[in-house]
Amino acid sequence: MSGSSKKQTPSSKADEKKFFRWVRLGELLVSSGLVSQEDFELALEAQKSSGRQIGDVLIQLGFVSRRQLLEALANQMDVAAWEFSHWQPDAILIASVDGESCRRLQAMPVGWNEDHVVVAMRNPTDVNAIDFFAEKLEAKIEPALADEATLAEAIERVYFQGTDLQQVHVDALVSEALGDGQSNRSKERSLHLHKIEQQTRPVISLVNKVISDALKSGASDIHLEPQEGYLHVRYRVDGRLRTVSTIPAKLTKTVVARIKIMAELDPVEWRTPQDGRFSVKVEDFNVDMRVSVFPSLHGGRVVMRILDRANSLLDLDELGLSEHNYPLFMDAINQPYGLFLVTGPTGCGKTTTLYSAMQSVRSTEINVLTCEDPVEYTLEGISQSHTNPKIGLTFAEQLRAILRQDPDVILVGEIRDAETAETAARAANTGHMVFSTLHCKTAPSAIVRLQDMGVDRWMLGSAVTSVMSQRLVRKLCPTCRVQQKATAAQADVLEGALNTACPSKLWVADGCHDCGETGYAGRVAVHEILPVNEEIGELISHGAPQSQLEDAGRKAGYRTMQEDAAERILRGETSCEEARRLLVFGDRRNPKAA
Repeated sequence: MSGSSKKQTPSSKADEKKFFRWVRLGELLVSSGLVSQEDFELALEAQKSSGRQIGDVLIQLGFVSRRQLLEALANQMDVAAWEFSHWQPDAILIASVDGESCRRLQAMPVGWNEDHVVVAMRNPTDVNAIDFFAEKLEAKIEPALADEATLAEAIERVYFQGTDLQQVHVDALVSEALGDGQSNRSKERSLHLHKIEQQTRPVISLVNKVISDALKSGASDIHLEPQEGYLHVRYRVDGRLRTVSTIPAKLTKTVVARIKIMAELDPVEWRTPQDGRFSVKVEDFNVDMRVSVFPSLHGGRVVMRILDRANSLLDLDELGLSEHNYPLFMDAINQPYGLFLVTGPTGCGKTTTLYSAMQSVRSTEINVLTCEDPVEYTLEGISQSHTNPKIGLTFAEQLRAILRQDPDVILVGEIRDAETAETAARAANTGHMVFSTLHCKTAPSAIVRLQDMGVDRWMLGSAVTSVMSQRLVRKLCPTCRVQQKATAAQADVLEGALNTACPSKLWVADGCHDCGETGYAGRVAVHEILPVNEEIGELISHGAPQSQLEDAGRKAGYRTMQEDAAERILRGETSCEEARRLLVFGDRRNPKAA
């Protein structure tokens, strides 16, 4: 065991800990022959006037060295004495435990001894600390006694003074892995670190910079894509991927391993996909990161979803609803019971919309519960729960359990199958307000989609109270947008959607430093809301086609997303090209345009 004088290996579990026979320090030192009885009594007299601990006085008087005192105390506790003089941090162990916990517990992991993790501790009999490290590192713990001041200095140096763990001498780790007595687990971990990085590079700083730059650029996702010869770094900003840098291919495994450690994933598993999450603090803001690692031809491909609570939990007036759609939306979410659906593709803001609705309707007088996959943001005053299909806890099963919790309002993260759809519809028909999402193109098509799933149309007709569909379009950069003469294609789009003459000039994207030369900055949602009144409910119950639902919806206030987008184009909020990128205008024209 590097850096220590080995005694024997106790177990890590609290109920397996030995009871040490405590002996007074004087008796211990005198009986071991380290200090004479006369010298110890002299040290006691000196302690009375100085008020310092007896061990410090003995060292100051030169009667015993700090190392001798440490080994004597360790021998009494039947543990090893740990010295930091020639110690090199194990990057994987250090990165697996946070520094604040090490500070609080006055302990830190320092290495491997066979299949035990050695933890240097101020108090090796601290059962709570031992159990903490055993759970955190998923390994047996071997406590070792460390000098209090030296231990505190090591914790500060490693965790809080910018020490780069990837600058550890890799040769020392390899030597340790190849030495006698190393377990296969220890060899695999140490040799893996050696293989993924042959040179000492600031990988931790590199990963932190990638995350920090992504947050500063307003990215929603970070993509790390291994290619032959380099690691491709791209940010998704305003819904579009943007290449920001490349990293040498030889660092791919190290970078991915670092992210796996942060997300508490297995850093030596490269064959199967892995999912996890972690939190990071940037400029006094805590941001959650959801991590997906996917094995590809050239290494682990990583996508990190940035769950920025500050930018994703919006008030209702921040959702971008038009003056026409806002009252329809408020009426939909304030119903006493029924099924309210938000539809659209992945990444169109459905979850943000529903979270905003939940925040609006919650109160101390109603019981609000959710089942999600996963819970992305914590909502105060709302009971949230995860689904877990691996153990059979599907949306449908979770929803049935929630119905036994006397709920008033329920959020179902997504309707994916007939069982969930039918259970949600039944809950809506029995006096509960149910919010959920569905993947389909338009609001009226959601009804057809549920019918195709096999949900009884009579049940749907009475359960559904409103359906909203949305997309996120990029907003024109206010700094650099310019007006240009409208083209024939632009006129066709606007006149078809709004049945009105196109103005001679329209705002278009240009590009400047503020928007990264894209011409766009930020996004806004375009919506369509289909209120399900008594007439439309009857049509649903009788299996009316989608076109008939749209026609009846017009009377109740339904307007297409194309109309909403066209009005934003006229106001200069977005461009015609951006709207056409996300919406099909040819077959969704305003019927009045004919």
